[in-house]
Amino acid sequence: MNAKLALCLLVLPLYSYAMTCPFGIGFSAPQGGIKGEEPYFFTPEGVCLNGRDVSQQLKSYPDDKITGAFSLAKGDGSLFFVSVYSEKHYHGRVILLSDTNKGAGYAVLFQNQPGIRTNNPEESVENLTINYFDNQTSTLYFSADAWAQARALHAIIWENPSNPLRVTERFIHDGTFQGVFNGMPMVSTIAHDEKGAYFPSYVVRNDGSIYCTINTRENFWQLTPSCLSPGDDYRER
Repeated sequence: MNAKLALCLLVLPLYSYAMTCPFGIGFSAPQGGIKGEEPYFFTPEGVCLNGRDVSQQLKSYPDDKITGAFSLAKGDGSLFFVSVYSEKHYHGRVILLSDTNKGAGYAVLFQNQPGIRTNNPEESVENLTINYFDNQTSTLYFSADAWAQARALHAIIWENPSNPLRVTERFIHDGTFQGVFNGMPMVSTIAHDEKGAYFPSYVVRNDGSIYCTINTRENFWQLTPSCLSPGDDYRER
């Protein structure tokens, strides 16, 4: 993927009150409605820092939209992830925000080259949105529209969490993010056999290989998933 890292922390000016922000210390993101079928994900109304709206400072283009926000680690607002997407300029970014004793700042962890569209679905950034940060594995998951009937799930991985600016980004699997199980993401996707389309859900490793097929006959399987038993070829249609 045509990804670039901007590794400099930059100071954010704090002066805007365009959105009603909750009073508090650190970063926060007032939430809107749930987006689509992706659990954990809510459309943010914007991003706040210490009760002030800093959304505009995170935008590069007039049509930029803040598509996702997620608090890192303990959720105390000192570290925060935000995703921003411009349809007109075809530019998606994943940003790490920090609020320390030295002041507030941000670093771009991932971005594509603006305006350069790709025919490879695995490299799409269309409607890029962050999904979830797994503190257990120091992995941030984000998705983008890719295929006609499936999104593309990606991971940003920290090999050394003590250095928050050194990351590896990779495509994981096609499908809709459904959560994390034992440090591995779950996705629901579409497949085809001689009877037509069916809709499997998998637990996948971060190298993209399938760990198992999930038994989606069980209620609330996203919360307590179990794998299909050997020989059980259940296919949801």
